[in-house]
Amino acid sequence: MPAESPGANGPRLTGALVLWSLVGVSAAILWSSRTDPIGAHDLLQAVLHYGGQAALLAAGLGLILTIAWPTTLPWLRHRFSRFRRRAGVDQQPLTEALARLAHFDNAPDHLTVARVYAALGQYAQAVPHLVKALELEPDNALAMYQLGRSISLAGDAPNGQRFLNEAVRRDPELGFGEALHDLTAAAWRNGDDEAVERAGSEHERRFGPEPRVDLLRAKAAKRAGRQDEARRLAVRAARPDAPGDETARAPKAEPTDLRLARARAKVFRWRLGPGDVREERPS
Repeated sequence: MPAESPGANGPRLTGALVLWSLVGVSAAILWSSRTDPIGAHDLLQAVLHYGGQAALLAAGLGLILTIAWPTTLPWLRHRFSRFRRRAGVDQQPLTEALARLAHFDNAPDHLTVARVYAALGQYAQAVPHLVKALELEPDNALAMYQLGRSISLAGDAPNGQRFLNEAVRRDPELGFGEALHDLTAAAWRNGDDEAVERAGSEHERRFGPEPRVDLLRAKAAKRAGRQDEARRLAVRAARPDAPGDETARAPKAEPTDLRLARARAKVFRWRLGPGDVREERPS
């Protein structure tokens, strides 16, 4: 699963600003209606008139942004895919596992509960069950990995990185590369650029280049002042996975998080500015 962007709170702040603006305008109209009904009526008409024009302008700009900005459509597809995936989670195993845990404490049921909570995006609720599973089975690398991932996605990147490091030490190929990706993402959130490069390089060595990991490595390289390395990784991350044809689009079956990472890498490459980069050709 891809890391959240450091700017992911932007849409939430914008939404909050719009909401409070609507509340303020509504309060002004209600207050005016008590002291000056005619003025309140004129104010309401002005709000509806200019608000309608602003809505049309925003819709037009939004359409232009959707068509022109590389990350917009991949971001919408990824959000919709995640919403649909979470809405379709079967919660019956959660109910059954909790019922069994009420009578018999065991690691597999704690892992089942944590897995369902994580699939629902409720990472903080998954953590206590993963802690308990590790208490019951201290050598369970999968439980260690899921604990580190859940802690990191719940907002505690330093501890998440610590548990993910231990999980990867025990089994570097957990999740067919997902454990190393999540370790790279946790290290990025934690500001540990050296760990980002170590985990990302190990991921590449074992599983080959991957756009989500390359993008994180590129951002860490830029933050560390290695501009050329950042450009090289960003170019590779943005490149469609079509050997021998760099103009081809990424396959339609590619997961939405990988398509979003490629689009973000393209924008990141633009922001890096011009530079001499030797693009790696697909083999």
